[in-house]
Amino acid sequence: MGDTTDADFDYLCTRIIGPGQAVQSLKEKPWCDVPILVFRNQLRTEINNRAAVDKAKEGGIPLVVVVAHDKIRSKISADNAIYERLLYIPDNKTELLPGLLPFVPNMPVLLTDNIACELGLSNGTQGIFRELIYDDQEEPDGLKIKSEVFPSNTIYIRKPIYALVEINTSQLETSLDGLRPKLIPIPLIKKQFAVSIKQLFGR
Repeated sequence: MGDTTDADFDYLCTRIIGPGQAVQSLKEKPWCDVPILVFRNQLRTEINNRAAVDKAKEGGIPLVVVVAHDKIRSKISADNAIYERLLYIPDNKTELLPGLLPFVPNMPVLLTDNIACELGLSNGTQGIFRELIYDDQEEPDGLKIKSEVFPSNTIYIRKPIYALVEINTSQLETSLDGLRPKLIPIPLIKKQFAVSIKQLFGR
């Protein structure tokens, strides 16, 4: 146990990414469609964000980003600076809910919660995002999103209702009303987490 062979080394070399390597670029098939495992949550978030930006650019469509609707329970008066900092907290400190979640039609997605295990809708299930349903009557508030990752034509949504995700492995035998087979509405998730205001501002 724990020993490696020359065959193991040769196999790992086929997974090295970069010019002159076996995998030239993650933009080429089949590598552009495979899941990527990373050690740090921040790196995972950065990869996901950049992949969404690239896919929107390829499709010639604006990127849609859902902004977390945070409510603060604190004796300290909440201002825009606090809300803005909350958006960029690593999701391993926010119950796995990112502050900014990008969406592009036809992008692969992964369920991170058990919705209905008996129907094959559980944590780790893969699907294809098709459409975001949101409140189109929402009023833009005073919070301005500052992002160096998302393009200037990004559409920011603060009141999503649910996402339509196509999950071919679903055990749902009948189509939901008005939806084609295997198209599942994934509802909004609400969670609570504690954050130190002093740590938020690095004090």
